[in-house]
Amino acid sequence: MIWERLVGRGIALGLTTHVTLTAFENSPDAKVSFGTKGERLAHLPQWRFFAPTPGTENTHLVFRTRAPRAPEWQPWEELSLVKPIGWLCIVWNPGSRGPKALFDCVQHLKSMGSVGAKWEAVTSSAAYQTVSQVIGQQGAARGADAAQFMIVASRLDDGAAAMQPILVSDPIDLDAASTGRAGAELVEGVR
Repeated sequence: MIWERLVGRGIALGLTTHVTLTAFENSPDAKVSFGTKGERLAHLPQWRFFAPTPGTENTHLVFRTRAPRAPEWQPWEELSLVKPIGWLCIVWNPGSRGPKALFDCVQHLKSMGSVGAKWEAVTSSAAYQTVSQVIGQQGAARGADAAQFMIVASRLDDGAAAMQPILVSDPIDLDAASTGRAGAELVEGVR
């Protein structure tokens, strides 16, 4: 009888200790980390239910166009990276691939900008070329002869939205070569 109580209390104490240490180990700011304190503590589970660090900013893709023979650029407008969803999307959603690919390209360019990649490496990347084609399609649809895009991050600082430019493209000449079929396929799912 006493032996059963001791075993039960030992198991309860062990589980309580394990859950407590795991909770501290998985705190979002990681100020308390036991994984580096010893060999046994290094085996604590790393459970990340939502994300390693929650999203703190939103990414926007904005672009502007210039009409033929016009010296002024049109105002910036946002190209939505989100496709409206309906009930059918639960079982069938092939239209989400284009916007997701565009979102991934924008995130790749954002990460290249944040690590200080050389401009030549950025402009020669597949992500830059894909976004340029999509923006070229948007400009061509508006009858423009040039377009330009910018990736902007916004975060909520003290109640007001703070916008920070991450990357501004070179002006894109909208001749027939710059608006390829790959951009057209992505644009079909975006807007």
